[in-house]
Amino acid sequence: MARATGLVLAAGIAGAVAASVLQHAVSLPARAAGQEASGIAADAARVGTVDVLRLLETMLETPEYADARNAAGDVWNTQITPLGDELNQLRQSITNMDPNDPAAQGLYQQFQSVQQRIGSLQQDAGQAMDKMSAEQLADAYRKIHGAVTSVAEAQGIDRVFSSRTTVDDINTENTNVVVQEVLLRPVLRNVPELDLTEAVRLELGLPELGAQPEKPEGPAEGVEQPIEQPQEQ
Repeated sequence: MARATGLVLAAGIAGAVAASVLQHAVSLPARAAGQEASGIAADAARVGTVDVLRLLETMLETPEYADARNAAGDVWNTQITPLGDELNQLRQSITNMDPNDPAAQGLYQQFQSVQQRIGSLQQDAGQAMDKMSAEQLADAYRKIHGAVTSVAEAQGIDRVFSSRTTVDDINTENTNVVVQEVLLRPVLRNVPELDLTEAVRLELGLPELGAQPEKPEGPAEGVEQPIEQPQEQ
């Protein structure tokens, strides 16, 4: 059975998170560097970093989240796949039929009807899966935010910024990607001891970061390119 993760996460996480969450520093307990937090002057505050995007990507691939997406995808696929089979059968019948056969036009209209039903279901599935992905992303971020708070308090860190600290893994696929990679690194200098990413990972009980999970198949497409309509008699 085809899986649905590919539908909603390929661009959703990296694009939406990098554009909204990771362009802004997460400051604990105050966001602005010029503000005072818990009576500590800004110039005396200890500042740490956390690679929030990498934590989000890892968390969303854990069974807690991935299983729910896959189950939802299966529900949609149980509706789409039979229609896809029906469409392929109609396509084969039309292909094997004499174009001058009076029944050809009726089969083609049936083909169009099934094709439209599949398209409608795929649109509904995309919207539903996108909503689920957004809800999971928000839930995962709240958990990461709480874990960052706990770790920072335990280590005496006054402010924590969301930033990737490594520069040797920048993706140079194109200009837009590089700009996004730069935006993921608003903190230009930080000592390794003040990067809390690993401590937060352990706090959340997540698997090691950086491992690429096996990508599941996307949802059932069901539809190939439309066939040409038979000439009306």
